[in-house]
Amino acid sequence: MALIDGSTRLALVSAWNDSGGGFLARLLDSHPRAAVWPFELQLGTAHRHDAWSGVIHAQYRWPFFPSVTDPAALFDMIIDKELKSTLTGVAPPKFDRFKVEVDLERWRRRFCGTDLGHYNRRRMVAAYIDSFFAELNGPNSASDVAVGHCPCVIVDTDEILADFADARIIHLVRDPVAGLADFRLRHAGFDARTFADRWIKVNGAAARACERWPSSVLLIRFEDLLKDRLTVMPAVLNHLGLPHDAVVLSPTWLGRAVDENAMGPFGGIAAVSLDHERDAVSSIPKDEARILRSLADETQALLNLCMNATRA
Repeated sequence: MALIDGSTRLALVSAWNDSGGGFLARLLDSHPRAAVWPFELQLGTAHRHDAWSGVIHAQYRWPFFPSVTDPAALFDMIIDKELKSTLTGVAPPKFDRFKVEVDLERWRRRFCGTDLGHYNRRRMVAAYIDSFFAELNGPNSASDVAVGHCPCVIVDTDEILADFADARIIHLVRDPVAGLADFRLRHAGFDARTFADRWIKVNGAAARACERWPSSVLLIRFEDLLKDRLTVMPAVLNHLGLPHDAVVLSPTWLGRAVDENAMGPFGGIAAVSLDHERDAVSSIPKDEARILRSLADETQALLNLCMNATRA
């Protein structure tokens, strides 16, 4: 595979927190023509500061590189916390069952040995991804698409498409009430209005991106993925330019089956089912649920318009 020469397409799965992006990446994992990043693809650097900085953590943004020409320093700037911490043996216990057989120093050396041209961002991102998959799958491995789950990266769609004009982005949208329930499992007592505000900002950006770049951005309801996977997954593969294959109906990690009721460290939704959605919604006090839905109504209507337009 080679993003750097354009023979492989970049595909990014975006979603606000606890909205199903990790699950979609796991469904794509076993497709024979896709190379799927094992954890979240956290390409951001600590050097980006803008209006989104208080809403989205830096690692989830499209990278910003200062004027540095040392390849090793550029490699280390990319936060990629989940994968790099796993490779250095300092990952949290939740990653213990999910090992990646890549040597971090070999990966860094392969990246540093790539022709980065004039250090433009497209070549640096492509070299980072290409060099990892060369270490993971072998230097002669071939894939049509490189897939990464990049939470909230939809807010940087303009920059992504400026760097990779043929990139595809899929953004998952989940019921904010169910999302808050799972979010609170990690952030107890998190304020419903604050959660709604961030849900609105990120998903509003997704609606605007879909309006502006309808051939590049696909919006999917997480609930639709649960209710009708047989319809949604072919639409996803078509958007990515991949042939249909039934393997995408079941989640895997590096080809190994993953239990949908124990999804492990792949996002904030540990159990993926319609029953879990109902239980999550019912766990939120009714007054808070009304606040969430009321605040999100306008954005949800805009998302619905965008989804209907792209399917017309």
